Amino acid sequence: MTDHCRIPSRGRDLRPAVLATAFVILGLTACSPDDHAPGQPIVATVGSSSISKESFDRLLDLSRQPQPFGNMPPEALPSPKDILAELVKEVLLGHEIEDRGLSVASESSFRDTLAEALTREFDPTTEELEQWFEANKHSFSRSAQLRFLNVPVPNGAENRTEKLTNREFFALCEAADTDAGGFRRWGDIGWHRTSHALWWPRHQWGPEVVGQDRRQHWPEGHSSLIRAMHYRPPAQYAFKQVIDSCRLLMTEDFIQSEIRRILMRRARTTAIAIVDETLDFDLDPASIARTEPGPALETLDPSLDDT
Repeated sequence: MTDHCRIPSRGRDLRPAVLATAFVILGLTACSPDDHAPGQPIVATVGSSSISKESFDRLLDLSRQPQPFGNMPPEALPSPKDILAELVKEVLLGHEIEDRGLSVASESSFRDTLAEALTREFDPTTEELEQWFEANKHSFSRSAQLRFLNVPVPNGAENRTEKLTNREFFALCEAADTDAGGFRRWGDIGWHRTSHALWWPRHQWGPEVVGQDRRQHWPEGHSSLIRAMHYRPPAQYAFKQVIDSCRLLMTEDFIQSEIRRILMRRARTTAIAIVDETLDFDLDPASIARTEPGPALETLDPSLDDT
């Protein structure tokens, strides 16, 4: 569906992504943060369970490790409070799994197991799906797009301004391959929206620019010739075209809402105490549930104030 419609961002907070990566490395899947040997130091108790200092320290350390796509800015790194809230959530979800009588596969997690169970409970009607589509119609649209080809400009031709014919353009592509000993040095950049093509003027984004070229001077010192090859007009997709995508995204919203509701309920009814004196913060139920992705708490239940 990503080729057809534009899905809005679920939020720009990078901390959950950092924590998710750390959780995978730490291996908190079918085991709980309170799985530790008796007598080990603990940082918090969650009902009859406890969170070991070892789990807390390891997750805190892993969240500071270099990320696959570069280091995060300091404000994106999870705080110790974020780390503990995440571990508390894992314990609470483990309690929910136990009360539901669900079994967790060795390669799965509490969250995934609960999501699978919730998915089996969710079966929206066609009318409900259509209502959800109408409320999120903006997500199923496509802005105007251009498709580009890119070829390096030969030395000495950087200042050439005359328009190239198609034959001349593809001759330039062939020459680029020959200069590279047969390795392809030109290519299809793909379809792009205005905000994703910094090399092309935003005000020149229509069918009239097909066949036009622009030279792009890159910071590395080389130049490229970029040609607009095809134009794709904006589109608004009908419900029948995206019904499967609606079902998938509506189910995702339902799962996020239910997990957030479960965490809020359990955080309110479970005694949570921080016993490590070096941690100078409190964890109230709202702060625990608020770190979970999903709708605002007050949209789940008027009594769940998200302020």
